[in-house]
Amino acid sequence: MGAIDYDREAKNAKFQYSISGDPEHVFSIDPNIGRIELNKSVDYEMKQQYTFLVIATETDSIEKYSANQTVIVNITNINDNDPMFNESQYNFTVNEGDSVGTVLGQITAHDNDIGIYGKITYTLSGRGAEMFIVDKNNGTISVASKLDFESEPSYAIDLEAKDGGNKITEVSVIIVITDDNDNPPIFDPPGTTSASLDENEENGFLVVTVKANDADSGSNADIRYSIVDGDPLGNFTIDDVTGNITTTGPLDFETRSEFSLVIMAEDQGTPPLNTTKIVAITIMDTNDNGPYFNQTLYTISLMENTDIDYPIVQLHAFDKDSGANAELVYSIVEGNSAKMFTVNVDGLVLTRSSPDRESTSVYTLNVSASDSGTPKMYAYATVVINILDENDDSPKFQTTVDKKAIKEGPSTVNSTVANNTATDKDLGLNGTIEYTIADGNNEGKFAINSQTGNVTVAHELDFETVRIYSLKIVATDQGTPSLSGEYQLVVEVLDINDNEPKFGQPEYSFTVSENRPSETRIVDLRADDRDSEENRLITYSFSRGNLGSAFSINNETGEITTTRPLDRENTSQYLLTVK
Repeated sequence: MGAIDYDREAKNAKFQYSISGDPEHVFSIDPNIGRIELNKSVDYEMKQQYTFLVIATETDSIEKYSANQTVIVNITNINDNDPMFNESQYNFTVNEGDSVGTVLGQITAHDNDIGIYGKITYTLSGRGAEMFIVDKNNGTISVASKLDFESEPSYAIDLEAKDGGNKITEVSVIIVITDDNDNPPIFDPPGTTSASLDENEENGFLVVTVKANDADSGSNADIRYSIVDGDPLGNFTIDDVTGNITTTGPLDFETRSEFSLVIMAEDQGTPPLNTTKIVAITIMDTNDNGPYFNQTLYTISLMENTDIDYPIVQLHAFDKDSGANAELVYSIVEGNSAKMFTVNVDGLVLTRSSPDRESTSVYTLNVSASDSGTPKMYAYATVVINILDENDDSPKFQTTVDKKAIKEGPSTVNSTVANNTATDKDLGLNGTIEYTIADGNNEGKFAINSQTGNVTVAHELDFETVRIYSLKIVATDQGTPSLSGEYQLVVEVLDINDNEPKFGQPEYSFTVSENRPSETRIVDLRADDRDSEENRLITYSFSRGNLGSAFSINNETGEITTTRPLDRENTSQYLLTVK
């Protein structure tokens, strides 16, 4: 700028320029020519106008006159400031379940420019920016689309702030999607899981492991396992973290062979979500149960002479196992003398031969039922077979002929002649014997005890009448029809001296001349005795009348002779008694 001094003298017309009122020394002025320059940059945003005085002061005059001029400097605004964010990165968190329109927050930038250069508009850019929307005027960021944590757990987008002069500043916006418990656990594999184990496995045996996945995260994906159904007695337990299903004790196939466990996988979200699946567990049979009979003693009655293959008794054995472990084989292991019986595959005991009670009346069979497992297991029962009697045996005497001797006379009446008993191998009435004298008992001389077979003399026997009896003794059982046996009892009657000798006549008369020589034969007496043998031997003697022993008698022949010549004058008559 310039100043004019109208003095004519040169010294009075010389002056210099200076500035007053610029304490910050923003401006400077050439003192000679008055050109104003900037000492430092000016900022419209800091100060839009400067007002100061330019003073022109005489340099050589005595008066040092001066003049001043107000200078107003208006700062013209230019777009010299970029939009500025307060942070280098902004972080937001939003739940995946939040609805469209949910405000995440507001980000504002500032621009030191004024006016249009300081007016900022906002836009979003970058991968995933379409999921959000920003209010272009105030920087409020909202959810624009349905968010899914499982698809995209976070977004790193840019927020652009553009001023009116098209200066752009970007800031990173990290949006973390928090998991909403919107996914239930999913078992892998899905559907029913099948497993098996042998019965009697020890406590803690690992049966199977179930696994579920949850697309959520954190506690929403923290899965806990449990058995919710199918195990009322608590035979199994499940590790709530690992999903290992183990036994709580030995299992018994025979009690229960299949389990259908309902396993639940539940996350720890709020509220928790769960899924269930079926675990089908099959208990495999082991040969842990021996066979058993429904009864351990069978008592059977069987008629002797029963046909071969006659069914006697049906054995019933059972085995709680299954398959080969329950396939039973029946056997007779003891007591089957002469292999009289057999047992078929169904446990039916049959005759193999025709039994004879008289040979064996009772069979005590030890029978077994064995399974087909490994190792085999056995059960035992006793079958007692009582052989019933059939009247197939006749009474039998030990002898077919028995010879007995008994004395005649009254002394032997009621005495026992013979006591032969018969035996009958049958039982009951079939073996009950009745004795009779079927033949030879003339005049009923003998009697027999029908129960004992004891033969006695019923009436006096007389040797001289009948000397020998031949009795037919019969033993008859009481079966139907009855059977009998017999023997011949030959009874010899023994003679006793029960008969006196008898002379042919009670009195004999003889005449003999006197003086006959001695040993003159007078008579031969003959006596007879019905007895026999020595009882029949007769001896003769005089009992009286042999006066002077005039006579002698031969004691064997009964011949009477004189012992001397007789003298009539002495004794004219002799009355001899001979015995």
